[in-house]
Amino acid sequence: MAPPILLELRDDLRLAAGFLTRIPAGVVDRPDVARCLRVFPVIGALIGVATGLVYLALVRAGVPLHAAGAIAFLASAMLTGALHEDGLADMADGLGGYTRERRLEIMRDSRIGTFGALALVFSAIARVTALAALPPAIAIPTLAACGALGRASPAAISRWTPQARKDGLASAAGRPSLHVVVTAVFAALVIAAVCLPKTWFVVAIAATILSALAVRWLAMRQLGGYTGDVLGCAEQVTEVSLLLLFAAMAGGGA
Repeated sequence: MAPPILLELRDDLRLAAGFLTRIPAGVVDRPDVARCLRVFPVIGALIGVATGLVYLALVRAGVPLHAAGAIAFLASAMLTGALHEDGLADMADGLGGYTRERRLEIMRDSRIGTFGALALVFSAIARVTALAALPPAIAIPTLAACGALGRASPAAISRWTPQARKDGLASAAGRPSLHVVVTAVFAALVIAAVCLPKTWFVVAIAATILSALAVRWLAMRQLGGYTGDVLGCAEQVTEVSLLLLFAAMAGGGA
């Protein structure tokens, strides 16, 4: 029989894959959502690789860069069930409320409002444009790094931020331990270090930290804490910021 630590890792990978994607990953006997945050960067990197493979295949087939990027990110959204995009849209809509209670109420609404639609459009255009500005040969490692770093943010935010409400997915998951956060961050850093040039790696660390802090500050100011939507928003803000920075650095020859 495998050691307990390996069984826990297997369960965490299954739970994270089932949560972050639409792929059936098997049933976990004792699911620990807070603990499985530690492997979110690994699943995020695999999602990035899958997105990059679709993009590269389309480009090599002669599809224009922007069209290939749009199709690749559409495939990514289908793979993930647009989980993080939903969080971005809900958070953007919620900011239109005038009170904390009203903002949280709006975020519960499954319908997408004007602010949410604008946020989704901006995210899509920014990612497609940034990806098209990168050399296709580095699309896969770049997207893998973005996927890993973007999914390290939820662990850190949920560790050091109070919950905005007593019910919902974030409340049910609970607060991750410091060990879980350290493991998630370490995994993301290792993946990014392998996938990115040194200069990009340093910039990526700074951008990831700033993105997470910005979303946390906004959540504390407007909601008094975090929700599951806030974590999804953090992933999207981080991913978009990284792709835009990488596109700018690629254009400047960095």
